[in-house]
This record gives sequence, C-alpha cells and structure tokens, in this order.
Amino acid sequence: MLRIYIPTFGRSEDQKTLHELPPKLRANTTLVVDSREKKLYGKYLDEGVGVLVCPPSVNTIGKVRQYVVERHAVEVHGPKIVMLDDDLGFCTRRTDDPGKFLASTQKDIAALFAALEKTLGKYAHAGVCAREGGNRFAESGPIVECTRLLRLLAYDVEVFRREKIRFDRIIIMEDFDVALQLLRKGYKNALLTGWCQGQGSSNAPGGCSTYRTMEKQREGALGLAKLHEPFVRVVEKTTKGAWNGQTRTDCTVYWKKAYDSSQRGVK
Repeated sequence: MLRIYIPTFGRSEDQKTLHELPPKLRANTTLVVDSREKKLYGKYLDEGVGVLVCPPSVNTIGKVRQYVVERHAVEVHGPKIVMLDDDLGFCTRRTDDPGKFLASTQKDIAALFAALEKTLGKYAHAGVCAREGGNRFAESGPIVECTRLLRLLAYDVEVFRREKIRFDRIIIMEDFDVALQLLRKGYKNALLTGWCQGQGSSNAPGGCSTYRTMEKQREGALGLAKLHEPFVRVVEKTTKGAWNGQTRTDCTVYWKKAYDSSQRGVK
C-alpha cells in the first residue's frame, strides 16, 4: 500500500491535508514533525496517525524529505510512498466540463490515491496537477509525462536508493532537483490530471516560510540552475497570489529536454 507522509511545522492545530483524507488513508499516514514540536502531536498518535520526529539537524524540507526516504521501512510498507504538503485541498475534474473542477468527496480522494499507487507500478515518480492552471490539462488524457510535479510527490523508494537520488543538495526547490535527477537518469514521471491539489497561498505562515526568504529563494534557483544546466533557466517572476505579489528569483525548467538527454547519453 502507498504510505503517506506529511512533513509539517508550525501547524499542529491546523492539519488541513490530514483531515481531507478518508479514515482508511489517515490510518496509513505519518506526520513528519520537527523535534521542537514533538509534544504537540501526541493527540494524533491517539487518533491512529503515525508521527515521525526528526532529529534537530533535520531542519529544512529537503533534509526532512531525505530523512523520510532513509527511514521508510520497505519491508513493512513496501517501496511506494507519497509526500504531501500539510495545507492541501483536493478537487476532481468534471466530466461534463473538463476545464472545471468540483471539490473532491472522500470517495474521490480514495480513488486519487489508488490511482497514484497503480501509477507507481510503471513510473518512479508521480503527482497530481496543481489547481492553478489545471484547466490546461482538460484534453490531455489521464496522464501527462515528463512535467512539473509539486506539493504532492509520489515515489518508488527503491529507485531512489538504487540511483542515489537525494533531496538535500539545495535548500529550496529540492523537489524540482529530485525530479530532474530522476528524469536525467531516464525515469519518466507521471502527472495525473483527473484530480488537482491546491493550497491557500504560497509561503503562508508555518512550514517552509519560517526560513524561505527571498535570499534563500534566489540561492535555491541559482543552485538548481547550476546543478542542471542547460535544463534550467533563472528568471524573475511576479504573481498575484505567491509571495504577496513580490518579484522573486525563480526558474523555468525544461522537463522533457532533461528526460530526452538521458536517451541521448547527454548528462
């Protein structure tokens, strides 16, 4: 079964993603918490939710994700995992008007995770389309390959370990780094388009916002570009919802070109 991990910080009383999940999925979920907040999560243990406490040195999201990969017990839970941001809501694509979505029911969410588990039988990494821009995939079919994954990240841990893929090489944009590592080694990813996931706003209080400054964002973007030249281009972006409308250093990533390079022997 697909094991669910939710890294979280500063939101012990507001576990939005966890409470979106049906009871059967919550019972197969582990909250991954900071050592300073250990005492705040006992109530979730009482509810049957797992709690994994990170050591003090594991204090950024990249290090947390790496810790999950290293600690995940394949012999107990199998190799398939999914990591989710802790502030997600889910929607399901309408069949009568595919460019639009409806709020997901518990049955819809169960179907989403069943589809993710099945998809990981063929792909090393998978995800679900983001709410913003999700209408673009209305006519794309159920799966889009070699594209951006964010916020909901499903992986085959055995591939990670075999290929020595790591999350902790850069402090910001570590999820993009991992996707590019896998693509450049010849592993396509799969984006499921029948559902979408979204959050209230980027860099909201709690979570990574406690250390993700403009300077760290720039450092991550430049680091990603250095690690994956020529498949990443550094750009300046301004969006209404993210970062309170501030202009930030970001990246344009050429996902398909990164995968194609693996087929030509270009690293």
